[in-house]
Amino acid sequence: MNEASITPSAPVGRRVLFLGAGNMGGAVLAAALGSGVLDSDRVAVCDQAAADRFGTRVACFDGSAQAASWLFAGGLGRVPLLVLGVKPQVLVEPGGVAETWRPLLAAAPAAAASMLAGTPSTVIRRVLSPAAGVLRFMPNTPAAIGAGCTAVASDADVVSEIRDDLLRVLRASGTVFEMPEDRLDAFTAVAGSGPAYVFYLAEAMQAAARDLDLPDAHGIVRATVLGSARLLASTAESPRELRSRVTSRRGTTQAATDVLDERLIHDAFVDAIRRARARATELANEAGGTPPSS
Repeated sequence: MNEASITPSAPVGRRVLFLGAGNMGGAVLAAALGSGVLDSDRVAVCDQAAADRFGTRVACFDGSAQAASWLFAGGLGRVPLLVLGVKPQVLVEPGGVAETWRPLLAAAPAAAASMLAGTPSTVIRRVLSPAAGVLRFMPNTPAAIGAGCTAVASDADVVSEIRDDLLRVLRASGTVFEMPEDRLDAFTAVAGSGPAYVFYLAEAMQAAARDLDLPDAHGIVRATVLGSARLLASTAESPRELRSRVTSRRGTTQAATDVLDERLIHDAFVDAIRRARARATELANEAGGTPPSS
């Protein structure tokens, strides 16, 4: 497992089609376009709902046939990349991605990069048969501001140039970690869902601030969370060490953390993340595949 260190330079030379460009896929696409890693002439979206956001910058299609025709056109001499940004359930449902795209992908080689939670590459390969291999990646919502945390895994058949191109695209929206596929569901539980845990904490802090009649509760909590995140990022000290520096014996912070410990909040968070990991397994089963062991 390692942090990828591919530095964006010239635009990716292959055609890239985003099949779905919602909150996460749209954030990745916007960051890659803004950084110049993706050239507007070589990227398109098959998602008519995204036309309002990207229609003036890239080609937008509402039909798979037209999108596939664009994907395999151009004579660039490089295998194109299909980025799957739809809901996991859409992959195998009647009239969904697999049913529509399998015959299209059978006609020409392509690589598939999937951000479908809990959907193993074996399932994607089986239902789509991408000739140039499957990559999986999982971003999180801070990608929208270039501060994302993304994991990438690729199967053995993906050539290094395709893998490196995906890494360059994803690095435009934040930090990227490469890891074995059997760790992606755990990453999803920790980092993919992780911003929601931070926001959950901020929500509780705001509620307490309002209850204590603090002015501008939102601003105070936002500044506190932001400053704490920056401090954590600026030091090699662990969260436990940083917390201990704030926690004076019998002081106000200890009074607060004693309540959290008494109510087993730490254990509850660990259990919650384990449940998120288990849900990824359930999604894999719903998609018709057996997830990798971990």
